[in-house]
Amino acid sequence: MNELKVYSVYFLVTAVLMTSLFAFGRNFALAQVEIQGDSMLPAFQTSDQIYIDKLSPHFSSYRRGEIVVLLPDKNCDPKEDLFIKRIIGLPGEQVIFDKGSVYILNPQVSDKPIKLDEESYLPNDTKTYKQSPLNLANQGEINKLEQVAEPILLADTYYFLGDNRNNSLDARKCGAVGKNQILGREYYKIKPDNKRGYANLPMYKNLPE
Repeated sequence: MNELKVYSVYFLVTAVLMTSLFAFGRNFALAQVEIQGDSMLPAFQTSDQIYIDKLSPHFSSYRRGEIVVLLPDKNCDPKEDLFIKRIIGLPGEQVIFDKGSVYILNPQVSDKPIKLDEESYLPNDTKTYKQSPLNLANQGEINKLEQVAEPILLADTYYFLGDNRNNSLDARKCGAVGKNQILGREYYKIKPDNKRGYANLPMYKNLPE
């Protein structure tokens, strides 16, 4: 009888621990997000679903190339609650747009800007410009600025871009975001079923991640 009680207590404690761990994972460690919009094509499209890791960023910095879910400033787009974008610029760096390409100036690596190699996730013919209104009376017109150097990123501040560069509202208009505005990093893709899998971090030549 005593042995039965011991096993009963063991299974009860195990069940409580497993339930607690599951609740912790769902509420504090992971969150499920459904993609809305096409700003991250070709990596993601509307109705794709992912899990984001909310826990590990409390103990580490975000890395270049990571896909994150963030809260944009209200003056950026009041209609959007969440953005899903890719981290491009890291704290202490300067993002530079030059003739359709993205460059990173990182004083710890080089005193000259380094062209960002994005071939692992962007089509070969992708051009990235800093855009500004061409005519304030006609917001549909834009001017593709050939060369723009963004402000140097402060501590715990990140520059983000959508992969669909011609159809993405991102840091080019909204400005960089603080780490506290980023909810978490992509951890696992749930849907579509044929693309399930863990997130992969792209490799960049001559630049820290």
